[in-house]
Amino acid sequence: MYKGMPYEDYFNAMERIFLRNGGRPHWGKMHSLEAAQLKELYPMWEAFRAVREELDPDGILLSDYMGRLFDVSGPVSDSISDIG
Repeated sequence: MYKGMPYEDYFNAMERIFLRNGGRPHWGKMHSLEAAQLKELYPMWEAFRAVREELDPDGILLSDYMGRLFDVSGPVSDSISDIG
């Protein structure tokens, strides 16, 4: 794959293969799964959410994407410069 190459079809096909064989996505990599699907794949999902909430209650360390996955309301920033 090279920069600018259409990747969606390729990624979707690979994701289906991985899921069919018990794979699950890496947090730092692109994937199309939503929170409900990830909860099924990660047995400690709710425990992780609880620890994340305890250690970062204001969501300062979350990107917008991670904020959506963990259902964090309120301001979540992708920019470190937004942290006061």
